[in-house]
Amino acid sequence: MGVASTLLLAPRESQAEPLTLLASKLFVTTSIQSNGLAFDFLSSTEHLYIADNAAQLRVYTLDGSLVAGPLTLAGGGSTQELGLHFVREATTIGAVALPAGTLTFFRGGSGALNPTVLYAINKATGSATASDVLGTSYNSGSCHPLRNRGTGLGYSTRRDLFLSIDPFCQAIADISGGAVTGHFTSQSILPGQNLGDVKEHPLTGALWVGSPATGSQVMLTEYTQTGTVLREFKVLDAATDDVVFVSRLAFDTSGARLWLLAADGDVYEVAVSSAPSAQLVPALGPWGWAVMIVLLGLSALHFRGTRRRASLMPQPATRRSDGRV
Repeated sequence: MGVASTLLLAPRESQAEPLTLLASKLFVTTSIQSNGLAFDFLSSTEHLYIADNAAQLRVYTLDGSLVAGPLTLAGGGSTQELGLHFVREATTIGAVALPAGTLTFFRGGSGALNPTVLYAINKATGSATASDVLGTSYNSGSCHPLRNRGTGLGYSTRRDLFLSIDPFCQAIADISGGAVTGHFTSQSILPGQNLGDVKEHPLTGALWVGSPATGSQVMLTEYTQTGTVLREFKVLDAATDDVVFVSRLAFDTSGARLWLLAADGDVYEVAVSSAPSAQLVPALGPWGWAVMIVLLGLSALHFRGTRRRASLMPQPATRRSDGRV
């Protein structure tokens, strides 16, 4: 009988080293400090919507052709704390019912731009069709998510909640009905106050966070809906092996394709696993692999010993068709 062994690894032990994603560069944006990214999943031609820190919106095809813009987004001004997202399900912003496919713009408050506001946007003009001021804070100790700022915008179709990184609390905030209703504090460092993004994987519901954190190899982190780290990734340019400092991200409808906006304005595409995260086997790290190799070696020796013992045992006599042995 063979020996089956299972290694149970704690979340932080499951990846001693980040996994590597190779990203293919698609094009370079024509704006400076691009920091908002969204994929229009209803358009027959695949379009990426990109915003810059002057709240200017531009629309590109995947080959880098500029097809619209710049359009001035509602609220205007100069801000790096923003997010773009096309909602995949019908939702409500500021008591206004909005259909699936609505473009949303999340503007974090900063200086004269306070407070933080969530807008529904006419994607052809950049004007607002609905808005909600996030004036209520979720207080956990000294943490006040989104009281003044927020960065990155996602939408959870499974929980009917908007999501945002709160850089001061290093937390993911849940936003419902214009109020911050909850948050989780991550197990790893979240992006700095000006850059970063959070998006929900459309198939698994896992939360993906992009971060151009200085000095860190990790550019993408995958979390459960409650904040447990599933996988960490470093992202390399497939042509040069240079690190891609991920600022924003957007999935297609299947979750198999992921577009990345780098801190320098370059746009990349990567392929990610479409298997549910709970079924993925995490990287084991050096110690995990050492243990696994030992276990596999012991299993192989056990199997060989079992076969050898079986070959030495007397074989049962074969009975002929006439009944004689």
